[in-house]
Amino acid sequence: MSKLILVKHSLPQIDPAVSAARWFLAPEGQRRSRLLAQQLAAYQPAHICSSPEPKAYETTQLVAQTFNAQVDVVDGLEEHHRIST
Repeated sequence: MSKLILVKHSLPQIDPAVSAARWFLAPEGQRRSRLLAQQLAAYQPAHICSSPEPKAYETTQLVAQTFNAQVDVVDGLEEHHRIST
């Protein structure tokens, strides 16, 4: 049976001068994304999707590398729209 696994982006590098929708991952967020990939190995994801936000895309890219998978960007997957921190 197929499973749907929803994952929130990893820890972002917060920059109050930039909209939250444009943040990238902090170094710790990158490290945690690689750990997440190890935890997802038991499920062998066949399809990986991401919102277009940099922090989400970077999270999924780091996970997808583990599985040699492609990331599909899907508009509308953003968690919510906010401008400030």
